[in-house]
Amino acid sequence: MLEKHYQIGLTCHGCGNKDFGGSFIKVLVTGGTGFVGSHTVSSLLDAGHQIKLFARSRERIESALIPLGIEISQIEYEIGDITDSNAVEKAVQGVDAVIHAAAVYTMSRKRSGEIRRVNTDGTRTVLDAAYRTGLDPIVYVSSVSALLPPNGEVLNPDSPVKNPKGTYIRSKAEAEKIAREYQDKGAPIAITYPGGVLGPNDPHCGDGMEIVIDIINGRYNPMIKGHFPLVDVRDLAALHVKLMESGRGARRYFLSGERMPFTGLIDKISELTGRRIRYFMIPSWLIEVPVRVIDLLSPFLPFRVPVTLEGFRFAKWDPIFDDSKTNAELKISLRPYSETLSDTIKWLHSIGKINDEQVGKLAKD
Repeated sequence: MLEKHYQIGLTCHGCGNKDFGGSFIKVLVTGGTGFVGSHTVSSLLDAGHQIKLFARSRERIESALIPLGIEISQIEYEIGDITDSNAVEKAVQGVDAVIHAAAVYTMSRKRSGEIRRVNTDGTRTVLDAAYRTGLDPIVYVSSVSALLPPNGEVLNPDSPVKNPKGTYIRSKAEAEKIAREYQDKGAPIAITYPGGVLGPNDPHCGDGMEIVIDIINGRYNPMIKGHFPLVDVRDLAALHVKLMESGRGARRYFLSGERMPFTGLIDKISELTGRRIRYFMIPSWLIEVPVRVIDLLSPFLPFRVPVTLEGFRFAKWDPIFDDSKTNAELKISLRPYSETLSDTIKWLHSIGKINDEQVGKLAKD
């Protein structure tokens, strides 16, 4: 079932013109009520583009966009589900381009069925409709995790897709295969591969925010050796705006961001807040069995656990990502990671996720 509602407050400069390189266009955004999607919508509007959202409810649109200073009257929207082919088919009509950012981002085993349905089946539905409609560009927001495990290599946008274990990572790998399949058919799909996305204003306070909250609460103790690829959501949104150009064909871009040691992430948060956050290091083999047991029990536990087997595997693989192509071609300017962490922590404090003592000296900024 599709509910259709239009509220337009912008002028479309060049809608329907398929040779609009550099001009304002009309963009369909799926997942525009999520973290990456909402910031992408904000950046697209700032760049002068017109937006059509495809979302599951009006309430989700308001809660995601109003905190970013976006008036609902600025956008057009339709209500539906990305796994509903009829709804998606209608949504892609009357636009020039699409950014497919809709996904379930969590490694919780409790949502395994939803993860597979949305991340894999939904991606095929959206990309197929966009390709058949002739949209250009078609931007698909993938993940660096789609190309795991690294198998000893430095990963880049052309690295092969493997068959990883774990529901979330496997779903992104399967969706990646679908996107590359359409690229091989000639679809003008630009794939972006974000690292661990942080920053303020996450409508659903997802897994990335939970990592920061867990660190502040001292829940990552003990700690194993590894790195966290930190990228600011606002920088990722800027990348998506740069891709709003037709006639460029299939492309792929990493934006993994700053490769920070997990210990460095904890130390930086400790420095920013002025609070000592304790941890100690242990070898990964010593914690693997307990992590596996906890992961098996997690669907039945009445509370959230701060560690998952998929997250543990990521840390153990400790992949290295090569963003050089993105930097060379698109000249993305990344914020300092200290700014990203500072803005994230202050925002978490503003919504009551951490208290005055935990935000520490950042409360004075």
